Amino acid sequence: METKEIDHYRPIKNPDTEEQNYIMKDRLYKFLMGLNLEYETLVNQILAQEIVPDIKEAIA
Repeated sequence: METKEIDHYRPIKNPDTEEQNYIMKDRLYKFLMGLNLEYETLVNQILAQEIVPDIKEAIA
């Protein structure tokens, strides 16, 4: 499911920064966990970062 679809079903109304960060990390984790096992090393590298990137940075 794309981020736009998620926004449609679970819109974020006036989120504070902390809530926005939590939602974006949640989306990233869901995306990463849905990847094939061949990407496991990449997933582990992304999750091992001290500052977890947003989903757009992780895809790039």
